[in-house]
Amino acid sequence: MDKLKSSIGPQNIAERTRCSKHKEEVIKLFCKTCQTTICRDCTIVDHQGHKYDFIDEVAAVEKERLQSNLEEVKDRKIKVLGGIANLKMFNERLEAKKKFTVSQINDYFDELVKAAESRKMEMVQKATSLTNWKQMQIYAQLRGLESALASCENSIEFTEMTFKNGNDVQILSTQKYILDSLEHLKAGKDEMKPRVTEDMMFFIPSSVQETKEQLLNKYDVRITLPSLEKCRACFNEIQSILKKTNPHGVGDKNGMEIDQTYSITLVCNISLLHIVL
Repeated sequence: MDKLKSSIGPQNIAERTRCSKHKEEVIKLFCKTCQTTICRDCTIVDHQGHKYDFIDEVAAVEKERLQSNLEEVKDRKIKVLGGIANLKMFNERLEAKKKFTVSQINDYFDELVKAAESRKMEMVQKATSLTNWKQMQIYAQLRGLESALASCENSIEFTEMTFKNGNDVQILSTQKYILDSLEHLKAGKDEMKPRVTEDMMFFIPSSVQETKEQLLNKYDVRITLPSLEKCRACFNEIQSILKKTNPHGVGDKNGMEIDQTYSITLVCNISLLHIVL
C-alpha cells in the first residue's frame, strides 16, 4: 500500500501515459487477458491475440466496481467505530462495577477486627484480578478493532487519493492492488460485542453464628451466576457417547443403562456448569 501511495504523483502519472516498451506510443488500451494497460504496438508484439478494449471504456467499469467496494469498506468503518465506542463504554461500566465492588469490600471489612485485614486484601486482589482478566479481553478486542479501523482508513484514503489525483491509466494500473485491498477489508469479520460480562458481586454469607475463621473463609468475589434459562447444551456428543457406552441398548426404553451416571455440560457465557444426571 505504501508503494502504491508513493507512485501517485503528477510526474509518475505523466510517465505512465507513455508505454514503457514503445516510448513514442501513448497508452490507450487495456489488455483484459493480462489485466494491464498497453499501447497500440503492444497489441502486435506482446499481446497478439489477446482481448483488449479502450482505456476509457474499461476504466468506467472498473471505477464503478472500485467505488462499490469503497462504499462497503466505508460502511464497515462506521460499524467498527460503533464497536469501539460500545467496547469503551462497556469497559467504563466494568471499571465502575469493580470500584463499587471494592468499595463494598472495604466498607464491610473496615468494621472487622485486624485479623480480617489479610482476608480483605485478598478479596480486593481477586476483584481486581477478575476485572484485569476481563479488561485484557476488552483491550484485545479494542486493539483488533482499532487495527481494522486503521486499515480501513488507509485504504479509503489511498483509493480516494487515486480517484482525485490519478487519471484513467493510473487507476487501471493500480486497480488490481486497490481492489484486492478493498475486498480483503470488506471481508473482514469484526468482533463488536464484549467477550466477557461485566457482572461481579461481593458475596456475604447469611449466617452470622459461625466462628470468625469460618466466616472469613466464606467471603468471596466472583462473577454473578447466569440464569439457567440463558444457558445452552449440545447433546450430539452426549448421544454418541451413550450409544458407544451402551451399544446394545440394554436398559430403559430410551436406551440408557439404568443406574448409570451420565454428564452434560451447559455453557453459560464463559462459565461451565457440570450437571450429573
